[in-house]
Amino acid sequence: MELDFKSIKALSSPTRIEILNQVIDRESTPTKISDEIGKTKSTVSSHLKKLESAGLVERTSEDERRRVTYSPTRKAEDIVKGKERNVKFSLTASALTAISAITLGGFGLLERSSRQFQSQDSADDLEVYMDGPEAAEPASETATATPELVSFSPEIFLYLAMFFIGLSVVSAFYGVMMNKLNGWN
Repeated sequence: MELDFKSIKALSSPTRIEILNQVIDRESTPTKISDEIGKTKSTVSSHLKKLESAGLVERTSEDERRRVTYSPTRKAEDIVKGKERNVKFSLTASALTAISAITLGGFGLLERSSRQFQSQDSADDLEVYMDGPEAAEPASETATATPELVSFSPEIFLYLAMFFIGLSVVSAFYGVMMNKLNGWN
């Protein structure tokens, strides 16, 4: 689907967007659209002509009753459905980002408490004193340290968690605002 200048210009009017939202749901007449959106029939007919010339709605008339109805074109459905997909993607990405943030935050907190517990144990071990005149000094030089293979600061995980929470909030805000701006419920 290619979005051309005529389509963009046709969608630049809030009234035409409102009309298109009415027609997307079901085929409708100008009179019915006029009643639903609270505009005069001539205003609705004028906007429908612009939407039709942009290729967003199709006009169908029944000769016997002179009844004219408008329905969306494939182009209009693609535009609206594409926006709905963006909203759904945004809200899904927000949920996944929030789950990642919770996981990273939990891991960071566990790592931090584990290190605090280990440092408290090693401090208790270092309270072993030597006999003799140096009795006031701990035997820290004799204690052997265990090497760590990879050492990540727990704060890194907490900062990443905060970043992902912020990203999640922004993504959710975008999805909700797009949903409200386009009138989807």
